[in-house]
Amino acid sequence: MFEEYNTIFRFYQRIVGLASYIETENRKCVLPVIPEKILIHLCEDVSNLFKEEPNILKINKDCIIVGDLHGNIFDLFRILNKFGFPPKRTYFFLGDYVDRGHFSTETISLLFILKVIFTNNIFLIRGNHEFEDMCNDNGFSYEIFHVYPNQEVEKAFFHAFSFLPLAAQVFDTVFCVHGGIGPSILSLHDIMKIKRPIVNFDSEVIQSLVWSDPSPTIDVVNYGQSTRGLGQTYGQNAIDDFLSRQSFDVLVRGHQCVANGIEYHLNNKVITVFSSSNYCDIHQNKSGVLILSKNQTSKCITQEFFTWSPIVSPKREDVIFIISESEDTFKLPAKSSQQSARRPSFPFNYRVSIHRSPEPNNDRSTIPQMSAFTTFSPSLNRSRHKDSDEPILKSRSRIMSVELDHSIKIPPIGGIHRRRNSLIHRNFS
Repeated sequence: MFEEYNTIFRFYQRIVGLASYIETENRKCVLPVIPEKILIHLCEDVSNLFKEEPNILKINKDCIIVGDLHGNIFDLFRILNKFGFPPKRTYFFLGDYVDRGHFSTETISLLFILKVIFTNNIFLIRGNHEFEDMCNDNGFSYEIFHVYPNQEVEKAFFHAFSFLPLAAQVFDTVFCVHGGIGPSILSLHDIMKIKRPIVNFDSEVIQSLVWSDPSPTIDVVNYGQSTRGLGQTYGQNAIDDFLSRQSFDVLVRGHQCVANGIEYHLNNKVITVFSSSNYCDIHQNKSGVLILSKNQTSKCITQEFFTWSPIVSPKREDVIFIISESEDTFKLPAKSSQQSARRPSFPFNYRVSIHRSPEPNNDRSTIPQMSAFTTFSPSLNRSRHKDSDEPILKSRSRIMSVELDHSIKIPPIGGIHRRRNSLIHRNFS
């Protein structure tokens, strides 16, 4: 299967290389539909890799930290287009890869392919949306059943999710997690002793790791009740105590949509990274990534930030899907391959026609089957949920031309200074 993964990866490389062209020329993007058998094998292979990794990853190399993507594959394309693919770069993803966006299936499939091919340069941890209950409520399950009307595909993804690591240490002094901490986490051992697979939120430690948020007010100095229903809010005393006891300098997390893609909390001890721009098609937020690098002479860790202006992501009916000629291998139609090599906008003759699906319902027996050249675009069951700040109201259909925005518009804070190109740096000794 490794050869098939490489073939799919090379296809995505071409798409990522044309990301800017697709945006500026308002061209339709082409995405592959990976055969079911390959996708199930992929989930099995990546599950085995996750099993070999500890609950808390240790990353001792320069890396780009990517926050929540939520099925926004076009922001993932922008990140890869800007910084390049592994092994040139190492990427660390903070969870919440699926749900709410229009391309959850493609986003998580690409991340799994990158993990299998570049095992030591791609790291993923679990978010609160990599759980079956959340996927059932927020769109991923509905989407995947319309692309792959085979329950085994969904099961394979949930099996892989259940083995995802829970946190990471970068350069020993930066602690990374999806949500945060809680009163049940007294030491890293409380995280390390958790047994995987994990299939629900029953553990208080799990709830804290994937659901908690830094307190938005100074009233909470230790821990407070979260409005999300699970997890806690953690205040200044709580984060100071945790970082001090574990010899960390800062906590990096995702989980919350922040306007500038990057945001500081609690006297700069917590950093939120959010990488899905124009979240849910109603938040005009930027996409941001955090770059951590270590000076080998001074041993100081430097933070750099890069942000992009929000884009309006297309919906599934606005994308051309290409289906493999074979159910066992990833083989594109010959005319498609020839034309794509000549014309960068991918005007394939063999296309997947996109039809609007019926409104979502819970009766999966009525989901139409996928013919050789057809896939279906789910009108995602979008509603207010305890994990969201606002109801998801609408979506748009075209990518707009965008300009890269290198700056984070936040006031200067102690220990942070601006450098050339308006990248913000912070040094940890």
